[in-house]
Amino acid sequence: METPATLIIGNKEQTNIFIDKKLKNILCNTKSEDCGCSECRKIESGQHEYIVKITPQKKYVISDIEIIFEKIKFELEDGKQFFFILENVHLLTSACANKLLKTLEEPPTGYKFFLITNNENLVIPTIKSRCLTQHLSGNTKDLKNPIMEFFIGTKNDPIEFERELKNQNLPESETVELINEMIHKFHEQYVSLQKNCSSEEEIELLTNSQEYKQVQKSINFLKQKLVMPPQQGGSILFWRNIFLNFPRVNS
Repeated sequence: METPATLIIGNKEQTNIFIDKKLKNILCNTKSEDCGCSECRKIESGQHEYIVKITPQKKYVISDIEIIFEKIKFELEDGKQFFFILENVHLLTSACANKLLKTLEEPPTGYKFFLITNNENLVIPTIKSRCLTQHLSGNTKDLKNPIMEFFIGTKNDPIEFERELKNQNLPESETVELINEMIHKFHEQYVSLQKNCSSEEEIELLTNSQEYKQVQKSINFLKQKLVMPPQQGGSILFWRNIFLNFPRVNS
């Protein structure tokens, strides 16, 4: 039996491209990518009559999802499909999640859901359990930001960091993406260190080394920060806190 809800995990550009292709493949008249037909144009402009996208301002509230229950009252014509796209589903409150559960699991015929997040760790487990999970591998763009140089690179000057932080003016969504990218970079270092070991003795020496412990501490620290990402307007203070408390060598 096909799962009507898909949880898509990736950065904003990745998820947009993924969903755009999916919808065009289903709704396009010619079933060919970027054919320029009226259906494709409506999908690209966000004006398709069989697609509703919900983007919360902060945390989801019940009024954000009421449109779902209004739409599913109507029976679709045979063969038709209707799609709900819920962005930033890690911002679903318990009340909203509970109201959605039954609909996500058993919606009326033809209704489908794409749930999007860049932070899988914060998605409510009962929501995740109702979905087919799709991790988008690889990057559609280089997410490396000058801010990363102060954690992965050699920069450590607080004045320079403050200047770069103000220049970047990172919104909350990009902050989460950047932290995920930093975790990925540290994990690559972790794997690289292990690959250089050719014996159990070398592995033991590695696990006791300062470099190995530093990478582990960095990953754990950043994962903890993802548990409570910045609220709207709080990115600068969030990054200052990370910079001041980041587990650097000898810290």
